[in-house]
Amino acid sequence: MVDVIHRQFEDDLKHYAMVVQSLDVAAALCRFGPQEPKCLVGEALEFFEAANALNDTIRESLPGLPVVRGAMFVQAISRFESFARQEVEDLSLRASNNAEKYAHLPKAMRENLQLMAAMVLGNPRKYRMDGQVETIVKTLATNLDGSSKKGEINSRCLSITTENIRSSVLDELFRRLGIEDLWARIGANPELQIYLEQPDAAQASGGCQKRLNVAVERRNSIVHNPESVTWPSTTEVTDLLDLLKHLGSALSRQIPVFELRLKSVSEDIKKKLDEKVTPAA
Repeated sequence: MVDVIHRQFEDDLKHYAMVVQSLDVAAALCRFGPQEPKCLVGEALEFFEAANALNDTIRESLPGLPVVRGAMFVQAISRFESFARQEVEDLSLRASNNAEKYAHLPKAMRENLQLMAAMVLGNPRKYRMDGQVETIVKTLATNLDGSSKKGEINSRCLSITTENIRSSVLDELFRRLGIEDLWARIGANPELQIYLEQPDAAQASGGCQKRLNVAVERRNSIVHNPESVTWPSTTEVTDLLDLLKHLGSALSRQIPVFELRLKSVSEDIKKKLDEKVTPAA
């Protein structure tokens, strides 16, 4: 099954990498001063003049190139946060579609759907859901009275957070669904272990979490202290994109496994509930 959410995330990372690469190319062009056209006419002359104009513009913009790298660093972290929240929402919808009804969902998911919905209703503007209050209330009501359909849950409420997605926050988001071993599963990913040069799953997990947390702190220093920040180098941005690429892939590969696990939990809950209402022979 193709993970469209992950594919879109990887495509965006590639675009960011291309932007950073173009900045290096632009900086390299600044080594050359304006050139004089010799014996050029027509389109060749137009191209030469356009190249000179581009060179002049790049030379004037050179002091701002590090700022663009900083913007790419911040954007990459923000995009990962969006990707992670989308995966949580999508997994919760899969779990809901696999369960016959709301009461069969894992206990953690049912509890957090109620808790997170209450938090949103208490301050919808804070979570950017001003226009969804009525829908959230109606959906929660149908969940609780047993009349909701498959996939009819407030999935966006499960991914709310006011914090940057450090490793602990990412773990918390998946725990809301009943997934309690996120980082252990991520650390067991062979490609991630090779990338981190850590053949041990626990060490790979720890190393990945540490790098993610450092990157988030770096992101915050860029956003909150732009007047005194040391802008990231091309290598630093490229390293971040590589980290997010491998982390995103490792996370994406676990989604079908988590879906099966949640489905199994729902089936067990249904079986127990059916046994309670079915009179003994």
